[in-house]
Amino acid sequence: MEEALLEILNRYGYKDRSAKVFIQCFENESLKKLRFELETDLPLVLLIWETIWNYGGNVKPFTSELTEDILGEIATYANGIGPYKDRIEVNPGLVNWAHERGLVVHTWTMRADSLPGQYRTFDEELYQFYIIYNVDGLFTDFTDRTVQFLRSWQSLEK
Repeated sequence: MEEALLEILNRYGYKDRSAKVFIQCFENESLKKLRFELETDLPLVLLIWETIWNYGGNVKPFTSELTEDILGEIATYANGIGPYKDRIEVNPGLVNWAHERGLVVHTWTMRADSLPGQYRTFDEELYQFYIIYNVDGLFTDFTDRTVQFLRSWQSLEK
């Protein structure tokens, strides 16, 4: 599967870190194959939820704590992590730990039509993740509203 993915991406000009694409995957072994065996330089993001993964030869559930050491190991083959948003809310330091290791953080999934109880509005949730937690990006089905939020904050910073 990894070879087929790279073949298609290469065919359309997505070949290196300058490509406007992220390969995101829940399987760390696939990302390692892409980085080390197939030697892609495309940005890779390890998605994180309640999945099982292989860390240092030991299979562990991602329900276990994401430590700074584990993030350091992820940084050897990936450019970022994509933790489910609850992981960041439980441990906001996770974003800083990832950034200290050169990893971007893309959380998921923000939905204006299904807000967690602690947020009154979609903008309030976006504010918490972009401004307070300092994530680099996020998944959403409401891109128009997210772009509007980001543009309003960029204009305030100027």
